[in-house]
Amino acid sequence: MMRKKPKHSVTINGYTYRWDSDNDEELDAIFFAWADRDWLTWLKEHLHFPFQAKRVDDDDDAYFEKGVAGQPFRLGSTMTIVGLSEMNEDVDLDFDGVIVDAKHGQRTKDVPLQDLEVVPPDDPNYGPVMEWVVRYANR
Repeated sequence: MMRKKPKHSVTINGYTYRWDSDNDEELDAIFFAWADRDWLTWLKEHLHFPFQAKRVDDDDDAYFEKGVAGQPFRLGSTMTIVGLSEMNEDVDLDFDGVIVDAKHGQRTKDVPLQDLEVVPPDDPNYGPVMEWVVRYANR
């Protein structure tokens, strides 16, 4: 299995969020620990709303249609994440991922957390989101 490995780890309030290592055994230990994590509960404890995020991934085919690029909530768009969606209680996180409530201007929409990157990278939410993104990519 190919692993998505960003080149960062970050320590925030004494907790080191880790998702990269040159040591395969250490990386396997990180992924093993994540396997038992109750992700929704953990994200509720570690995320602080609201925060800014940029959509860096988008599986929606409509992105490639003329006039869609640059639209709110699409690839490249920056939005305010205001909370975890109530939809998460009824979905399979391994299949659907974690859904967040996003706001762009006066509009709101549900957006997959695994499609986002927190901006700026020194925001306290950067580490928790990156752990989820890497875990979801390697599920």
